[in-house]
Order: sequence, then structure tokens, then C-alpha cells
Amino acid sequence: MESAGPPTIRGARYEGHIIGKAKAPNAEIVEKKTDDTTVTNSNPVFEMWYARDQQILWLILSSVGKEVQAQIISVAMAEQAWSTMEKMFSPQTRAKTMNVRLALTTMKKGNMSIRIMLPR
Repeated sequence: MESAGPPTIRGARYEGHIIGKAKAPNAEIVEKKTDDTTVTNSNPVFEMWYARDQQILWLILSSVGKEVQAQIISVAMAEQAWSTMEKMFSPQTRAKTMNVRLALTTMKKGNMSIRIMLPR
């Protein structure tokens, strides 16, 4: 996808969260102690990533209508919400594209077709 998401997300350079390029880091870090024991701690990088992802998810949820919200309210991450919406709207976009193409190929001005008018 060349240009993903609304300008707010692109402008903040967060589109990686919705297109899957900004993968979640591990939620926990396992540290090995000098006595060969291990300690598991939360990963602060994951916590920052998760907080940002939840902000983006909130932005998406607050930007769509109730019908779309009902379809994505149960997702856990921004990428899942975006993917669900893409699946919902892709068929409509393809249908509209086909309608525009059909309209353009049949468009005429007087006795000139679109192919003749465009180069002018």
C-alpha cells in the first residue's frame, strides 16, 4: 500500500502500525544474572509501542461511523482494525473503479469519444 491511513497517522509517521511494518517488540525481556538464574521483566520498548498502537487504534475508532465501529471494536491492535476496514471497503472501491472506467470509456462530447478528447 503506497499511502496508508489518514493524514494524521501519516503525518505522525505511524503508518507502520496500521500496515504491519512496525511489529510489536517482545513484551518481556529475559535477563540472565551472574549466578546463571534468569529474571523476566517487562520490556519498556514494548510498553511504548503498545501505548502508541492503542492511541492509533483509538484514533481509528473515533474517526469511523457506528457501523464500522461495530465491526472493529473487538480488535486489539491498530493493524487489525485497519485490515478489517480494508476488507470491508475493498469490494466497494473496486466496484466504483470499474464504474468510473466504464463511464470514461463510454463518455462522448458531441461525436468525439474520450480517447479523442483526452490528448487535446
